[in-house]
Amino acid sequence: MRNLFCILMILCLAPACASVSPHAAKADGYVVHYARVKPEFGGDWAAYWDSPAWRQANTASIDEWSTHSSSTRPRARVKVLYDEAGIRLLWKVEDTYVVATHARLQGMVSRDSCVEFFVEPDKALGYTSFEINAGGTYLWKVHRPADDVRIKYPPTYNKPEAPTTATLMLLQVRHSMPASPIYPPIERPTTWYVELFIPIEALGAVFPVTAADLPGAHWRCNFFKVIGSAEDLTIRAHKHYGSWKPIGIQLNFHQPAKFGDLDFDKKPAM
Repeated sequence: MRNLFCILMILCLAPACASVSPHAAKADGYVVHYARVKPEFGGDWAAYWDSPAWRQANTASIDEWSTHSSSTRPRARVKVLYDEAGIRLLWKVEDTYVVATHARLQGMVSRDSCVEFFVEPDKALGYTSFEINAGGTYLWKVHRPADDVRIKYPPTYNKPEAPTTATLMLLQVRHSMPASPIYPPIERPTTWYVELFIPIEALGAVFPVTAADLPGAHWRCNFFKVIGSAEDLTIRAHKHYGSWKPIGIQLNFHQPAKFGDLDFDKKPAM
């Protein structure tokens, strides 16, 4: 009878023990798989999202909403793949309000219907942010620690800078909506997509990252969906701030301490 009691206790405790295993944190992160099948866009966005290439990728949901958000909260998801050429992201947004007033490169696209990717490579001193509105206009900034040693590192990096124009133009963006501007806003159920390809050449121009560094790498990141506080009061009424990992009470996406794990799997044997 005593042996039976011991066995039952072990079985009951096993789930609790598993929850504190060294690998438990990985369940809360995102694993980027190597693209054995290369994505090839055929003109149908829904089919592309569900294509064999993109079925290789995990799906992250952007469903942590800041209390500063309005009731407009679209369903937003993102997939990520990598290969020797670089990193590819594909967002799918099921929306009810779509607007993109900024059409100039490096414009304030976060005030539009916008998806974002903030990432901190493991060898980088700083992180980088990619922001793309529904019309395909993008902003790319690099954030490095302040020179002032009195500023605590790493909670804040307050020296944003833009890559060179030549490096900016290396990014490849594909989008399902018409090119910016999208105005007046579309106020009906609309599903839209944005694809971003970050060549390793572009990333390597701002941080010490090479293609050889990607397999098995451990980085940190967050994914976002936003309409920020625009000047237009109608757009402002639909403001929202969604993230993959919660950002806390402070309305600030630029909190690398709150990024989640981004782990690249090993390149499979061919």
